[in-house]
Amino acid sequence: MKYLYSWLKELYPTIPGLGELESLLIQLGHDVESITPVTYDGVIVAQIQTIEKHPNADRLSLVTITTGHTTHKVVCGAPHLTVGQKVAYAPVGTTLHCGLTLRPISIRGEASEGMLCAPDELGIGTSHEGLLTLPDTATAGEPLDEYAPQDAIISLDITSNRGDVLSHFGLARDLKAGAEQKLLTPSFLSIQTEAPTEAEIGEIHSDVTAFSLASTTDVKSSTTPLYMQSRLLLLGQKPINLATDITNYLQLEYGQPLHAYDAKKLQAPIQISVRRAHQDERIQLLNGKSTTLSPQSLVISSHEHAVALAGVMGGEETKVTKETTDVLLESAHFHAKAVT
Repeated sequence: MKYLYSWLKELYPTIPGLGELESLLIQLGHDVESITPVTYDGVIVAQIQTIEKHPNADRLSLVTITTGHTTHKVVCGAPHLTVGQKVAYAPVGTTLHCGLTLRPISIRGEASEGMLCAPDELGIGTSHEGLLTLPDTATAGEPLDEYAPQDAIISLDITSNRGDVLSHFGLARDLKAGAEQKLLTPSFLSIQTEAPTEAEIGEIHSDVTAFSLASTTDVKSSTTPLYMQSRLLLLGQKPINLATDITNYLQLEYGQPLHAYDAKKLQAPIQISVRRAHQDERIQLLNGKSTTLSPQSLVISSHEHAVALAGVMGGEETKVTKETTDVLLESAHFHAKAVT
């Protein structure tokens, strides 16, 4: 399990520094696999001024950027560039997370002074589908650290009897109890017991100990905040869309799995139930695989049609996409034997 030090500190502001943290974790019985600093030394904010097509390469652009006082030309292959966009820029001489030290180069006959960086080039996850973009309020020339603070990834091998620390809140609570002999207690968590007006909770199997629904509309134009994308990437999860990212984020923070459905893909009027699967019932999961179920499987169903494998993975038919406008969120707690 991986944790971000900055996230733990947000939940437990007086957490010991990194120098003391490893020994405390060991005292609490946790196997520390690694503590890896996350730094962006030398990388700064730049603003795109002009974008031109590379004369000798269809998929490359010639980009002029400003760092506030100076301008530079960079050859870039990233898609979806726009004038005025704030991006992460590694000048010549910068050593990236991967160990590469940048030098002036020529790409297809055009000089390139440094690099506009994708998340993976900065050590923020594995995404290489576009540049790391920054808020409009970012100031050209400032260190990237001002917007993506230096951090550390803490990797622990959690034993099977410590499911209580499989979240940032859980580990922060454990650390506070170990260091200060006081518990960190959430003051705002509550369980919704009624379904929203747009949906109805049907029959719930006895292996479910808690179940609730919530809904929201008009999410199509919303984008996942940069800080949330960065945390997901650092912990090995690829940002997908706002609804899905929120469910993944909350699970990492509090350890509570959530699932988001495209509400318009559910049969109306919406009624969600939890039941045992029928013999040889089939469902196509989010990983693209079609699975044959048995009565030992627990499923989430919409009018008797299975839409998710309970506690494991959602179904392809009702997944949230960039076109989704209405989202139904499901939260459940199952007996462990029901989802293992």
